Amino acid sequence: MIAWLAANAGTILVLCVLLAIVAAIVFSMRRGRKSGRSACDCSACGGYCAGCAGGCHG
Repeated sequence: MIAWLAANAGTILVLCVLLAIVAAIVFSMRRGRKSGRSACDCSACGGYCAGCAGGCHG
């Protein structure tokens, strides 16, 4: 078991870093949603989200 962990240490480290990044993104999105922010703020279209070219639904 120790030999397998040592042989795959780089892969395990990269996996842990990627999981931490994804968790931070999800946490940030959830916190933003609770505070009333959306993924698209539509500031470029004056708050009229239906008119956004990207199909923003604020």
